[in-house]
Amino acid sequence: MADPLLPLVDGIAPPLPLLLRWCERIRARAVADARRPLVAIPHLPDGNGVLPDALRLGGIETVRLPERDDLPYDGFRWEGLGGARVRVVGDDLDDDPAGLPLHVGNLPAPVPPADQHDPAALYALLDLARLEDATALLADEPPADESATWDHLLASAGLTSGDFDRPLPMPPGRTTRGDPRHPSLWNPLPFARRALTVLPAGDQRPPWALRAADGRQAPVQVVDLPDGSRELLVSFQLDALQGLALTGESEPVAEPNWEVSATVLDNGVVRAEFDALGHVSRLCWDGRFADLIGPAVAPRRDGLPLTGETTVTVAEAGPVRGLVVVERRCLGGTLSVRYELHAHEDVLRVQAAWTASGDQAHSEPPVLVHPTGHRAGDLWCSGDGGRWSIPAKASLFSSCDPVRGIRWASLGDSGGRSLAVVGARPLAVRAESGHLEVAVEGNVQYAIAGPRGDGRLNLGQLAQHLACPARASTAGERTAPWRFTDLGGVVPLWARRIKDWRGAVLLAEQAGSRGRATWFIACREAARVMPDGAIIAALPATPEGDGWQVDFAPGELAIIAWR
Repeated sequence: MADPLLPLVDGIAPPLPLLLRWCERIRARAVADARRPLVAIPHLPDGNGVLPDALRLGGIETVRLPERDDLPYDGFRWEGLGGARVRVVGDDLDDDPAGLPLHVGNLPAPVPPADQHDPAALYALLDLARLEDATALLADEPPADESATWDHLLASAGLTSGDFDRPLPMPPGRTTRGDPRHPSLWNPLPFARRALTVLPAGDQRPPWALRAADGRQAPVQVVDLPDGSRELLVSFQLDALQGLALTGESEPVAEPNWEVSATVLDNGVVRAEFDALGHVSRLCWDGRFADLIGPAVAPRRDGLPLTGETTVTVAEAGPVRGLVVVERRCLGGTLSVRYELHAHEDVLRVQAAWTASGDQAHSEPPVLVHPTGHRAGDLWCSGDGGRWSIPAKASLFSSCDPVRGIRWASLGDSGGRSLAVVGARPLAVRAESGHLEVAVEGNVQYAIAGPRGDGRLNLGQLAQHLACPARASTAGERTAPWRFTDLGGVVPLWARRIKDWRGAVLLAEQAGSRGRATWFIACREAARVMPDGAIIAALPATPEGDGWQVDFAPGELAIIAWR
């Protein structure tokens, strides 16, 4: 029987929740057939140092790397960014693991073959799977069967193809826009955040503000859509998996201090200033300017600045969202860049789309360059797991090829002057001599973030926040089932029900630091578990008995469960 091949998504590693579900199915089949669970990885993606941690957490301890004659050993031990180890084998599966050489971190990643599948459908299905898992977790009774969305995702990840070999359409009729007569919103992520939510406007007169049951109020922004309909924007602080039922207010409430024009976009926290060419000439957070040696966002193509006729348009001016659109028509195509700020949010959102002219359809797309003053620093990157560094200083002996599959990349110093790009989906990023570049592959969406501090989402949480907005809901009030403190660089990635447990949360440490978080949840037992629910180790209770202590190591992946 052929070894199952690790499926890739457009040449990069699959999102961690999907990879763990896939490993769970691979392991179950191997156990049923009385075989050793083994996975073959013919094409190692960028950032592959997370794979040993993910595979080991998924119950896979043995890996084969076919067609890799460039590796110095046929068999060795491979330690991931989080410290977990798998055994890489050749033809002989009976070698003594203790006598094998050890490799730590990423392995060389040749450019993978081109993928003909559009990953947008996969990420849309994965987003729907997240909503279904979170909804099932909050329900009184567990679902009888695996969701149809997960069935389709796992069936599409062929066990021997090494790619997603079936079409991934979006199932119809599985989303809701909420009830305009009884507005409510819901945070489907397993950590607290402030989130903008799009609510249906209905036919009635829009309210000036919306009020939650606890007395909090927020202003409402009315947005007119191209089809003649309207939608409402509102922003509230939400706890993990919390739902809020809202009521309309007929009087205005206090709003953030906005300044929006063709030359500035400012929400009182972040300020972006535009020059005559539509470049972001200056960028600051809380009055502290970023260390830049040029425009904060400067498009280039073929190594040269992108020039042409530029139009700057103010599309929205608050009080919930500010939006400035810069369109540049140049030789070879049109680049449209949307700069967006949300109320109280501390990042500048960027959405760029390149439309090539007819005879330039297959030419190289532009890149968005962020020229910082950090010329000698390393570029720190992360996907869904632990972070790793790439030398960013100019060198004749280091590769300057883009790194794909990046959820966030940070370039800076230890004095709190860093600049980071954070993707709603995986990005292609490169850095050289202080210039941080993001490739405009199709429609790219990311955020530019400054130094992170107390009370702000860490970069990994920010990536999840961008990928999964709060949703309009018909469920009304939902109490948050738990609360985390002292997470540091730990990112709660996913929440779902799990066998023999009331629920579980997938965690990933992405800051490269050791620490202890506290998980406040009312239950009689909590533990680290495998994806199938098997206990790895019980979690110790806090001295006060009101929660559980979660110790974590740099780059570690863990599933914690309760009942």
